[in-house]
Amino acid sequence: MFKVLKYRISLIKYTLEHRNALQKLAKKHGYSFPLHDLDKVILYLFLGKHYTQVLHRYWSSHHYRNGDIKDKVQAAFDWNQLVSRSRTSLSTRSTLGSNTTPT
Repeated sequence: MFKVLKYRISLIKYTLEHRNALQKLAKKHGYSFPLHDLDKVILYLFLGKHYTQVLHRYWSSHHYRNGDIKDKVQAAFDWNQLVSRSRTSLSTRSTLGSNTTPT
């Protein structure tokens, strides 16, 4: 139980770091996304990583769903922040998920 809680707290810390970095980048360009990934911070405690990510991608407008991304500006900041993190080796394709085709 303690191991699970410790892991979930590490997910929350990572998400908060991501939120702060995204907010900083967005503010630099005149945007603000105060609710970005906030649901994940709360849901990680109760649902763990898999179910939190499934729900988050389902209801968040900055994720690909039904052939479209509703909030393309927030998505672009999200991808840019994730890809540019020095400690992460994510590509835009891996961030988008396996349901997308490369351009």
